[in-house]
Amino acid sequence: MRRKKWIALALVGMLLFSACDTAGPMQNPSSMADAAQREEGSAWGVGPSSPSEGGSSANSSSKAGTSQESTDNGQSGAQDSAQTGGSSSDSDTSGNSSGAGSSGGGSSTPGSPTTYQEYRAVWISYLDLNTLLKGKSASQFTSSIGSAFDQVKTLGANTVICQVRPFGDALYDSDYFPWSYTITGTEGKNPGFDPLVIMVQQAHARGLKIEAWVNPYRIRSSGGVSSLSDGNIAKQWYNEGNGAVVAYNNGFYYNPGSQQAMDLIVNGVAEIVRNYQVDGIHFDDYFYPTTAASFDQSTYDAYQAAGGGLSLADWRRSNVDQLVSRCYSTIKSIRPSVTFGISPAGNLNSCRNSMYLNIDGWLSQQGYVDYICPQIYFGFTNSSLPFSSTVAQWNRLITNGTTKLYVGLAPYKLGNTDAYAGAGANEWIGTTDLLKRMVVQARGSSHYRGFAMFRYDSLFRPASSVADQVGQEIENLRAILT
Repeated sequence: MRRKKWIALALVGMLLFSACDTAGPMQNPSSMADAAQREEGSAWGVGPSSPSEGGSSANSSSKAGTSQESTDNGQSGAQDSAQTGGSSSDSDTSGNSSGAGSSGGGSSTPGSPTTYQEYRAVWISYLDLNTLLKGKSASQFTSSIGSAFDQVKTLGANTVICQVRPFGDALYDSDYFPWSYTITGTEGKNPGFDPLVIMVQQAHARGLKIEAWVNPYRIRSSGGVSSLSDGNIAKQWYNEGNGAVVAYNNGFYYNPGSQQAMDLIVNGVAEIVRNYQVDGIHFDDYFYPTTAASFDQSTYDAYQAAGGGLSLADWRRSNVDQLVSRCYSTIKSIRPSVTFGISPAGNLNSCRNSMYLNIDGWLSQQGYVDYICPQIYFGFTNSSLPFSSTVAQWNRLITNGTTKLYVGLAPYKLGNTDAYAGAGANEWIGTTDLLKRMVVQARGSSHYRGFAMFRYDSLFRPASSVADQVGQEIENLRAILT
């Protein structure tokens, strides 16, 4: 099997060399769909460390082999509608931060890009890859993803966050997860090439960092067990009834309270870090899919029967905590330069009490994440979660001295009514520089080190009705990035 894999990789390598030799940058770059669109209508609510100086080497190998060197993101509707309250007196709610918008990304504010390399990322989800990858040959995908990365580069960004495990499957050659149905339309069907090898090579050839975006728990949002291939370990475990896989609301999820499921997820992360020259591992905000006690009642009952004393909510937070901590330590034990970050919902209340994330512990202690990238998909005049005070809330939580704050932005909302924003419902309509003002404002936060935008299609393939507005937003944002 390994011999066949290396033969296939050699053929891909020749194709990559040819494509790289002829590819040129796009001259004119032209939405993160709503949470429901992003994750196939999932009921869930929904990031990496700052790139090292100098970017990636264009000559680095995309598939690592054994190394000796030791992110759909969200349910914006749910996080928008939840109330957190609280505002910050140390933030200008207008988005007009003085002295922070100079050309070239620098500013006179403390901690500005004059003293660090700003992380500037674009999420590329499986929804974007439906057009870029699905049904394509290796050479066709090399061309399409190369053109997409050219657009990201021309914007002034330096990182792509590519979704490689959207549904308990893989857009890469894995010993743990089946080939994703998002590539060929059929789960478990080998496309004849490795998309992640190509994405790594094409990103690094352009000086872009690339992070592998993984959804740890979700197997399917809908479709039933029959939608899973016979070789899918999730299907086997579900049929065995061992508790590692939970069926809920017509979807299937790895059980966060199962040690067997946790081991699988950690091994899957290790496999990517060992076998591919990715620059980071990225989780989004898909953790527990519900607050209903029935979701994992039998597992919690077994925990209590064994003497466990935590409440259901604290037990769930502990389960996620263990996964995050183990992923971090595993990554660092294989390749310490690889970053690990998470992009949770921007609504802290949702993070703590709906997805069961120990956000406060992650940002006050060592050993969890290199960066946090909250999805702050709110305008400056959002009635419940105004952009400036929400950024300030997250900034204040970081007390461990190492974790970086990246801000998730929502170009997918441009030109649309923001249904949960109250008085700010129309703030995203008819704008020209909203994204720019958000970046300028965020740069004033002491732990801020960059931003990410959801998602590729929203920036470079927007609906015709908002294309002119998005184009103006891109031009004004580029003015402070290049």
